[in-house]
Amino acid sequence: MYKIKENNIVKENLQLERMGKTLSLVIYTNFYDVVKRYRDAEQTLISILNKEYKNTKEFLVDADYAIKNMMAVVFGEENAEKILSFYDENCMEALSCTISYIDKVFKKGMQKVVKQRKKYYTKQTNKRGIFR
Repeated sequence: MYKIKENNIVKENLQLERMGKTLSLVIYTNFYDVVKRYRDAEQTLISILNKEYKNTKEFLVDADYAIKNMMAVVFGEENAEKILSFYDENCMEALSCTISYIDKVFKKGMQKVVKQRKKYYTKQTNKRGIFR
């Protein structure tokens, strides 16, 4: 059996600057693989940020875990570790400095994939007469 699969991996170069230092990364993302994982990570982070225990150590631990998880989905495990190390393990600073990449590049790529999937599944359901 032959299986032909479109190459859905997107390559992006990311350069971060901080206190006179520069970190250059190459980010490879397969948006088809990360859509659900990113949405789950984003929802977890949002729910933690909306909780009422914001001034406690437990909040900081939960928020750091959620940010690390989200960054691992967006940048990959290895690049996320490099970014966190670059920002001295300060998760909030790392997120605030990379959020523009997440919004402008990552989310747009995901939206494109979601739109393609929706179009494909709509076409398939119409072909089969489902929901008529």
